[in-house]
Order: sequence, then structure tokens, then C-alpha cells
Amino acid sequence: MTIPEGLTCDANKVCKLNKSLYGLKQAPRCWNSKFDAVLKKFGLANSKADQCVYVGTINGAKCYLCLYVDDGLLFAKNTSTLKELINDLQSIFEVKICSLKNFVGMEIQKCDKYIFIHQSNYIEKLLNKFNLYNCKPNCIPVEPHMKLVKGEGETEKNIPYREAVGSLMHLATVSRPDISFAVSLVSRFLNSYNETHWNAVKKILKYLKETKGYGLCYTPMSEPNVVVGYSDADFANDPSTRRSVTGYVFIKNGAAVTWACQKQQTVALSTTEAEFMAACAATKEAMWVKQLLCDIGEFNQKSVCLNLDNQSAINLIKNINFHKRCKHIDIKFHFIKEKYYDKIIELNYVCSDEQNADIFTKPLCKIKFCYLRDKIGIKSCHVVKNT
Repeated sequence: MTIPEGLTCDANKVCKLNKSLYGLKQAPRCWNSKFDAVLKKFGLANSKADQCVYVGTINGAKCYLCLYVDDGLLFAKNTSTLKELINDLQSIFEVKICSLKNFVGMEIQKCDKYIFIHQSNYIEKLLNKFNLYNCKPNCIPVEPHMKLVKGEGETEKNIPYREAVGSLMHLATVSRPDISFAVSLVSRFLNSYNETHWNAVKKILKYLKETKGYGLCYTPMSEPNVVVGYSDADFANDPSTRRSVTGYVFIKNGAAVTWACQKQQTVALSTTEAEFMAACAATKEAMWVKQLLCDIGEFNQKSVCLNLDNQSAINLIKNINFHKRCKHIDIKFHFIKEKYYDKIIELNYVCSDEQNADIFTKPLCKIKFCYLRDKIGIKSCHVVKNT
């Protein structure tokens, strides 16, 4: 390393770095390697699906650790196991123990009946930051049938558009899947936006003002605790490229655990093809979810059920032979057939009114939006407290 300021030394000499220093490029990797080695010494092992999730057994009781850089969530089946693991960690590191109320921006409420995850304080900061704290609330994040196109002329430089969209992306990824489609829509115009696009962003923020106390509510299930997936597509949604939109969600313990809303990489030539490509993306996520649940010992089903609302797409997946109507589809999308016959996933038809992933593919009217929002586990804190 170069000579630090204030240290007198010959000009042709350098310093030898004996250990990593906070702030250097190598520091996060060095920290992770050391902490990983300590955890494995205590009998915890990485999940194959997520290297930051550790699982182990101490004194016959399961314990789990979710790591985010140098912050972590520690779970155990009983208090004695939890205290023993904390004491082991404290013997090597300086450990600060906090109550389970806030973790990397997530606010967590826990009791015997539910676990409620929300980001009310983060939403308040956003509203204050963009001068919308006293705005008139909206009941939906995007108007039905609204179409945005690229802005003409110069981009409005005095609008904090990119900053706002980036902040909303964090919220849509962590605890508010109900704004995923709206955020995905406005994020398509980061390089060509104008006042119309900014008004669409403000509408999302006004919706968050109305639903500031909403979040994901997970509850113990009396029936077999399984994960269920929903996959949907909106054919030719983008007016400029005519690409379709993929939406999927996986639900466990009454609320969404993983979800996505994304524009498809290629143009689909039919609704069936768009649904087929969306189901392929959902299958990849289903494999990841299954692996993660297997690693932590919580997968108790033969396969993951994937619900589609298109009979033609289901028949296309179940048909082992290529058909002349689908031979043009990229070969990578046909791996879903293999996973279906390997029984990694099972397919189930649901009517369009019960397709929970519909909220990720298009703007919806208030009644249907609120119905699907409730189905994916987004609830108000007031409703949760009265449960």
C-alpha cells in the first residue's frame, strides 16, 4: 500500500499490509471469508440457494442465520440454543444485540399469530424528500389502461426522476410487491422522461401515502404449509416494442415470499407464447425456492404447484413433442417441459379472476387491484393488529 499522509519514509518504499482495513476494496471479501469460517467452525453450513443463509444444529435444535454484510438475523427453536450461539460469536467478535424491530430498512413486528414486515418509516422519508407528505392520496398506484411512451425532446433535468424511481425500486423489491408493476413501468424511461412520466411517479408516491402502513403479513397455517406459485403474462404490453410483460409470485404462509415483474426479452407472437415464456421464468424461480426450502428443511411437498390461467400454454408445456406452432420459440424456454416431466413443478389451471400474478402484469381497476393485493398478503397494520 502507498505511504499514508503524515508518515515520513523514503520515497522508494511502500508499506506491507498485514491485514485488511475497513474501506478497502478487499475488505468485504476478507470479512466474509473470516465470518464464514467461524460459522462453519460452530457447525453452521451455507445454503446452496443463498450463500448468506446458514443452517445448523446446536444441542439437537435447529438454528438459522441470515447475513447481510455485517448485519444478521439469528433464529433458533429455543432460547438456550440462541444464547449459546450468541456467546460463541461474542467470544470472537464484538457483537451488538438488538431487538427484532428493524433490519436493514425492514420494520418487523412479531407475535404468536403473525410476522408483519413493512417499511412505513422509509415511505415517510420518501414523501418528505420529494415534497409530497401533504399530498392528496391515491387508492391505486397506476391508472388502468395507462400507456407511457418515450419523452420527446430534451429530458427534464430539474426533475429528480431517477432518484425517485431508484428509491421506489428498493421498496417494491423488499416489502411492497403491490407497486412492482407501476415501478417497472416508470423505470423504462430513465433516459427519456418528461413531466408526464414524473406525474406517474408521483402517483405511486401518492398511493404509498394512502397505504403507508401496509406490508406483508405471514401467519401460521393449519393446513399443510406449502409454497404455491402463480405465473401470468400481458401480451404485447409495451406499445413501442410490442414485448409482453412477465409476472409471477410465490406465496407461503399467506403472503408473497418472492415475486417479479419484467418485460420479456423477445417479442411473443401470441398470448400462448407469452404465457409459455412467463411460466419458464417462474419455473426457474420455483427451482430456487425449492432449493432454499430444502436447505433449511422446510420443503414438505413433492413439487411446486404453478398456477396458470392459459389452457393453451399448459397443453404446450405438457406436450413432449415439438409442434409446428412453437418451433420458432427459443430453445431455452423449452426447459420448462423437462422440469415438468421431472416433477420439479406441477401445473394447475386457475381462472383469470383468481390469477394472483395479474397484479404484476398490467394496471388494474381499484376493485380488482385491492382484491389481488389482499391475496398476495399485503395488509394494513390496523387489520393485522386486530387479527
